[in-house]
Amino acid sequence: KKYSFTPFSWDILNDKTSTNLKNYAFIDCLINGFLITKDNFLLDQAEKVIKETLDWKDNKTGLIRDSKESEVCFFDSNTDFAVSLVKFAFLSKKDIFFYEANDIASAQIKFHKTNLGYSTHYFLDKKTNSDYISTRYTSLFLKLLLSLDAYSCDKLEPNSVLWSSLRDR
Repeated sequence: KKYSFTPFSWDILNDKTSTNLKNYAFIDCLINGFLITKDNFLLDQAEKVIKETLDWKDNKTGLIRDSKESEVCFFDSNTDFAVSLVKFAFLSKKDIFFYEANDIASAQIKFHKTNLGYSTHYFLDKKTNSDYISTRYTSLFLKLLLSLDAYSCDKLEPNSVLWSSLRDR
């Protein structure tokens, strides 16, 4: 059965649907489902989630907020969402999503950078970074850079070692 809406997560306390930047995992599930079934409906649903999430982009920084109302941008979630954009761009043949991913990567480099490395959080309202630096998240940023490069060189393939390494951990 095909549904007319895209499910997100459910907020039990407020009895309503809820979205947050962790939805990159849902996008990846839809993408993986498409790779198995070749059902374009799954790509259509992934695009709906992507467009909803892109609406949370901060106009000044280009970073994606943790949720629509949030003033916080999490480095790792921006990375994972941008990787999902690259994979979606490849499968859908819609380059605009590749450019969105590239813009997010550039914003991460610009706004999360500190003297000690890349901060885990950027606070939009304060225009400042958290004091916490995680080499784990910085090293995971490499998968975004590799996916952007592979897409640019037309070397991104779903059955490749690179594609399988683009999963979140």
